[in-house]
Amino acid sequence: MPFNKGDHVRFSPRPDEEKRTEEGTIVDVAQDRKGRTHYEVQRDSDPSGPDLFLGEDDIEKA
Repeated sequence: MPFNKGDHVRFSPRPDEEKRTEEGTIVDVAQDRKGRTHYEVQRDSDPSGPDLFLGEDDIEKA
């Protein structure tokens, strides 16, 4: 499922945690050389903190 800039998404705060409890907003979308899509997500809980770079399988619509 493709996501777009501005979409509100839910994701896991830690890679070893299955439950997606954090929420954020997609601020950028990019593709790597192999054609995989990556999303830059800004956390709602810490908007001034560092953004996260997540794959399509790591996020879901909130």
